[in-house]
Amino acid sequence: MNDPNDLPDHEKTSSENADSTGSNAGPNPVESETDEPNETTAANFPPALPRRNPWEQIPLPGQGQLSESEDRTWGMLCHLAAFAGLLLPSLGNIIGPLIVWLIKRDTSPFVDAHGKESLNFQISMTIYLYVGGTVVFGISVVLSLLICLGSLMSIFLGLLLSCLVIVAIIYQIVAAIRAKEGGFLRYPLTIRFFR
Repeated sequence: MNDPNDLPDHEKTSSENADSTGSNAGPNPVESETDEPNETTAANFPPALPRRNPWEQIPLPGQGQLSESEDRTWGMLCHLAAFAGLLLPSLGNIIGPLIVWLIKRDTSPFVDAHGKESLNFQISMTIYLYVGGTVVFGISVVLSLLICLGSLMSIFLGLLLSCLVIVAIIYQIVAAIRAKEGGFLRYPLTIRFFR
């Protein structure tokens, strides 16, 4: 048998590869004996673009004047205050988080972020429901005048709006739980009125 130390350098590499992979494929272009980047991999690809993470600016609880547990509690209240819409049906879902946010936004960056997110979501949902309700009413009136499908169409679109309300309630509860745990939930389909 040949001793690998007696072979020239180019044959050492191929014999080492043959031992490790079972074939005599030659030197591996990915692995390099030096710490320098390999021409075939690093030079052919453009540098990665920096990705903007929308959650990287979210402050952690306890960074303001409030303690960590107070921050979490007030952050949770920003989301749960939207259930004031059950007491004041027209705009209570906006007034509740607005009051909590206005009280604590200057004392806690964590509560400020949760208040803005809750307000953005509640304003967006209110717009969606008012526009959707207007569309449902308009379509049902037009279709009821033309044909008898107006009532069926209004029932179907009304169910879609009801599903939107149920999804909004679920997201409010999940966001409140995340805030209580010190986390953050970015609501989907939300127009960013407050940044």
